[in-house]
Amino acid sequence: MVAKKIRIVVLSALLLFWGVPLTLAGQPSVGKVVAIKGAASIGRAGGQVPAKVKGELFASDTVKTAAGSRAKLLFIDDSVLTLSENSTLVVQEFIDGQGKQGRSIYNLLDGKLRSVVGKTKFEVRTPTAVAAARGTVIFFDVGKVKNESYSRIICLEGKVEVNNVVSSVRGTTLLTPGTMVVVKAGQVPPPAVPAPPAELEKARRATSSSAASGESSGSGSASSSSSDGGSAKSASAETQENTGNTGSTGTPALPAVSGTSSAGTGFAPPVQTLPIKQPTRVNITIGIPH
Repeated sequence: MVAKKIRIVVLSALLLFWGVPLTLAGQPSVGKVVAIKGAASIGRAGGQVPAKVKGELFASDTVKTAAGSRAKLLFIDDSVLTLSENSTLVVQEFIDGQGKQGRSIYNLLDGKLRSVVGKTKFEVRTPTAVAAARGTVIFFDVGKVKNESYSRIICLEGKVEVNNVVSSVRGTTLLTPGTMVVVKAGQVPPPAVPAPPAELEKARRATSSSAASGESSGSGSASSSSSDGGSAKSASAETQENTGNTGSTGTPALPAVSGTSSAGTGFAPPVQTLPIKQPTRVNITIGIPH
């Protein structure tokens, strides 16, 4: 009996040492970390662990990036999410499936996110907005100006439906490539406007692994790897960002996007990246109460 207890304690210690909470032991993953620049962490039921390349992701995980850091995440529906510095993303729900059966919901609590979405239904919720799409490329910028929350959403490819996160606030804005919308708390999303070239460039720099000088070419290997579903779209999106809609008439004054220096000042050492094996597809859904 004593020996059995000792084995359980040792196994528990090893699981915690490996960064796998006991509550997730045996639970299938929904994705992996494929690239990290700087430092990032993953919060889950058993606590918080450093994010590592090839590290598994589970439904209900919270991914955070530190100052001057970025993280690229690959999910089993072939969606690729790239977090900029000082960003917090929650994997709220993930149902693996083909076509309309597949669904993923993420909460972007703060920071910037670029998503290359697979063919399944994809939804990102922010403190002020909900964006729904499939097969698109989207940029999100979430923050505050004078203590007022805002969510800036730019469509780079495909179409995106944007609503206020409060369901009682009626009104939907449809974004098409090269257009954007800024959604504020408690307000109906305004009509889409052309995204100025400067905003498209800032969006690209904020979430592109090649934005800072001094990065190793290993970052590119993650993007070009066949396991990085949607990488072709990502490259196409960067081209569009540089050649996107140039109309800026009627574009409202917007909070500036920070962390866009191309010089790499203050950024952490080169990206860690390794080739990964595509995770086994599974069906899983974990709801998080609001």
